[in-house]
Amino acid sequence: GGQKTHCAVEFADAMPFGEGLAEVRFTNLMQFFAGPAGSGAPYHFHKAAVNALFYGRKRWALLPPEDAVFGVVPARRVFGGEGPRNATPLTCVQDAGDLLVLPDLWGHATLNLEPSVGLAREF
Repeated sequence: GGQKTHCAVEFADAMPFGEGLAEVRFTNLMQFFAGPAGSGAPYHFHKAAVNALFYGRKRWALLPPEDAVFGVVPARRVFGGEGPRNATPLTCVQDAGDLLVLPDLWGHATLNLEPSVGLAREF
């Protein structure tokens, strides 16, 4: 493909997920996040990342690469039990001041338990 900007993801030949990903490229970027209690992200995966939480509390559900998925189920429902049926996630709560290191290609979903503010960096 052509030149990519930050946040760009390239899926070779727009391959459907059911057939596997031929290639995934991510750029090195810093992400600022802020969200109210109850907000979050559905299951997804990307390159390794570090996530610093400055304010609030965030629940994480983590899946090893062999079980990682891109989901469309909203975070509230994921944490209500509507996660992938083929895997049991590891879970943890990140408190303000905690730094979470996410290994390469680990699937994860997040739910802000309180209003939350932080920074994340993929590498």
